[in-house]
Amino acid sequence: MEKLTSPPALQLLHQAHILPNLPTNAVLLDNACGGGVLTATLFKTLETNGESVASAAAKGLKIICGDLEPKMVANVSSRIQAKGWEKIASSQQVDAQVSSRQTLFGLVTD
Repeated sequence: MEKLTSPPALQLLHQAHILPNLPTNAVLLDNACGGGVLTATLFKTLETNGESVASAAAKGLKIICGDLEPKMVANVSSRIQAKGWEKIASSQQVDAQVSSRQTLFGLVTD
């Protein structure tokens, strides 16, 4: 499945100006993350460009992998742990159809 979804994810990361140069203190919501393809594509591209999780963390990158389905949240949480992305990425159940931006983006904590 990721062979099909990674190319559009990469294009989205470029269109959002997250790549090729990771901005300082970027906070990303990987909404409807499913298995975390967008996040995995970002990390794979950073790695290919010589950046590590530690260097991305030093730049202040934070990623919230959010999905409404608890099983998807559990799956992406396992992936975050297995890949060692915990310094940057977290997973949470998120209902993106909430009407309040504060409620949605209140997920980000320092």
